[in-house]
Amino acid sequence: MNSDGFIKIHRKMLAWEWYTDTNTKVVFLHCLFKANWKDGRYKGQVIKRGSFVTGRKKLAKELNMTEREIRTALEHLKTTNELTIKTTNKYSIVTVVNYNIYQDIFDDERPTKRPTKRQSSDQQTTTIEERKNIRNKEYISHGDEPHLFGVYNNVRLTDGELEELMKQYPEDYKDMIENLSSYMRSHGKLYGDHYATMMRWKHEDEIKAQETKKAAAYDYRKDVI
Repeated sequence: MNSDGFIKIHRKMLAWEWYTDTNTKVVFLHCLFKANWKDGRYKGQVIKRGSFVTGRKKLAKELNMTEREIRTALEHLKTTNELTIKTTNKYSIVTVVNYNIYQDIFDDERPTKRPTKRQSSDQQTTTIEERKNIRNKEYISHGDEPHLFGVYNNVRLTDGELEELMKQYPEDYKDMIENLSSYMRSHGKLYGDHYATMMRWKHEDEIKAQETKKAAAYDYRKDVI
């Protein structure tokens, strides 16, 4: 196993729904460590970045767990879309969903202040009519190469990345693109992987929303040590 490099794990993982399930947490972290950081090949098949070849028996041996414990943990992770698993008659290919959130090869510094849907007047360098035309344009392009989107035409996305954004966040994807576009323009930021940046921002927002909801519902009077 390649032990070079590192992965990034935010403290907000403490709020992850499987964090207190030891087996599921250990299996997920193991998958993060095992996943390819770049595309590779195995017996004539391309194993994409974020994926790796394994089996239930092999995982059980590596983690000193029973096969039943491995199977249960993997089912947990599949139900919440942390992993996908493609099985052949000889092995399985495990893929970490949103792998770039944990292992980004570029410097995707998270801004301390998030852009809002409405920009201040000094940032509105385009006219209202120009902005309307950009927002109303079809967010579909053709070909395998990245294309430029956003109000400042500076967000790079491939067709596959755009389709995935539209699929996962049909109500929010346009605002996600515009927020990144405006933030990069107004702050002079350059991000290596724009799709990964937007997905990470959204993931952090979702975790923050969960934490806020838990804090609002928590009754400290019942927490007795």
